[in-house]
Amino acid sequence: FWDAFHTGSIFPWRHRGYLRAAYITLVDPANRDDGLLEVATKFAADVNSFKQRNFNSKPQPESRTLTVFWLYHVKLAITVMHADQWQYPQLEEFERVFHYVPELVDDTLPSLYYSRDCLTSEYAENFWMLPDLRSLFEPPPQEVLPRFREQFTKKNSEDPDRLLRFAFAVVQRYLRPGETRLRSWFINLAFSSLERHTLRQRTTHPIVPRYSVTQSYFYLQLAHAALSQLLATGEPESIQAMSFPLFKETFHISPSAWRTYYSPELWDSLKARAAFVPPDLRPLPDTVPPISDTIDTATPSSVSNEPLRKQGLLPELPPLEVLHFHQAVLLEEAKTIPPT
Repeated sequence: FWDAFHTGSIFPWRHRGYLRAAYITLVDPANRDDGLLEVATKFAADVNSFKQRNFNSKPQPESRTLTVFWLYHVKLAITVMHADQWQYPQLEEFERVFHYVPELVDDTLPSLYYSRDCLTSEYAENFWMLPDLRSLFEPPPQEVLPRFREQFTKKNSEDPDRLLRFAFAVVQRYLRPGETRLRSWFINLAFSSLERHTLRQRTTHPIVPRYSVTQSYFYLQLAHAALSQLLATGEPESIQAMSFPLFKETFHISPSAWRTYYSPELWDSLKARAAFVPPDLRPLPDTVPPISDTIDTATPSSVSNEPLRKQGLLPELPPLEVLHFHQAVLLEEAKTIPPT
């Protein structure tokens, strides 16, 4: 198979062959220590080369996001296989990946994770972007492997980190060193941008939760209360160096944190969607201190996103809603440029 792949002589070229090539690439000892994005670059080059040699294949270049997406899930199956059988999977064990992640056989699997707007964008074509409809299932620790299938299939049908991730990006933007514009200026732009993006998403993907002013502001307040603590260290650059996964690890803010402050009835109410409504259980926090055993990771000298990057959990571009927010900021800035 591998020789036929490199000579472009596999007919017909189907999804299962693509997965087999991905599996062989990932279990190759030469690639085992490389990060997923580095492997994706090699694999995409091999697939593009195959397409050029195979006259039945479309010469369209491989989408960066789709390449990483499929490699991520094949790698997930390999990780579970490795832990289950206590030895690294061999080349001839390819078919076993479907025992652990049978969803791989479905070539429409990305549509469960990505909106069409995201997947067909130039951003996704050229850069690795995380899903915008539901979150990736992260490689499980060994102690939960027996329940892997149960947890994988019960994964939420939405992205629970969506609002917290967006809030983190907004706060990170207005806390840039040297920024003099008011916090409210950024918040107004952010909420307006997020509302438009949410409405657009919901026209084709009703699983996306409705836009809520209260929910958006709640997560923004949590992110602000957390990140502003780092300003006291005298090194505000640490905020800009922090990734979202590292932010969550440092402050242990859960997407379900709202339950501490709001009753479900108020949280999902119509009035909470239309305007900000204060919590009915306890006041919003002014500060969110870092967890003591991870506080050092917030300083530039010890920030390390490398493990996350190697797993493919750090995107090369932020989600569309964050990109749209930054675009809105740039458009407003452009209005202040005097005409020539």
